[in-house]
Amino acid sequence: MIQLEEKTKKVIDELRLLKKLQELDTRLFILKDDKVEIPHSIESLLSSLKKEKDKIEERRSEYERFKKLKKEKETTLDDSLERLRKLKGRISEIKTNKEYQAHLKEIELAEKENRDIEDEILSLMEKIEDSYKLVAIEEKRYTEVVRRFEEDRRNYEEKEKKIDKEIEELKEKREIIVSSIQKENYDNYSKILRVGKGLAIVPIKEGSCSGCHMSLPPQIVNDVKKNEEIMECSNCHRALYYEGIEGL
Repeated sequence: MIQLEEKTKKVIDELRLLKKLQELDTRLFILKDDKVEIPHSIESLLSSLKKEKDKIEERRSEYERFKKLKKEKETTLDDSLERLRKLKGRISEIKTNKEYQAHLKEIELAEKENRDIEDEILSLMEKIEDSYKLVAIEEKRYTEVVRRFEEDRRNYEEKEKKIDKEIEELKEKREIIVSSIQKENYDNYSKILRVGKGLAIVPIKEGSCSGCHMSLPPQIVNDVKKNEEIMECSNCHRALYYEGIEGL
């Protein structure tokens, strides 16, 4: 009887260690997944930052384009005004009424052209002013985006440091636990863990394996309750334990 009690105690201790190991490994899986996501998150932040910068460049480009068009129109207007001045200067040289009327028509067209160019310049001046305001708005927003980006990046970097620290602490704890588990049990645990979606030891719930949800034969359930040896699910081969047992 004493030997049986000692054997049961060893099995319970082994199951408890396996449970604790699985808790650590589950946490390690989560931490490693979180760490993998950090570079992607920072890359996403950089992509958003680039889009905001592209908006500014687009606004600046539009602003410069309007300024260039205005300068070109002003040059055109200067040339057109000079042409008009010359046309008016030639009035005294005209001899016939027909030529005079034709010349006046040419002057009228030149004056209309000048007015049109002046209207275009005024329109461009309004566009330049509006564009300048938009550039200022985008630059202010970009400054805020950069500030948030730097803050978020620092947070991610700090998070990564905390993850690394916790991973190292868990690894140390894991080594201690592993050293206390029988090699055969640990090898079985490791093998099942790789294919068991992070679960190598699971409790029996309502007569079924909570890992694969398959119903267990009553005899298996009774044997698990006895804790005389570590029992496995015949379907998924996960180690089984009964939550009602003291210590588990």
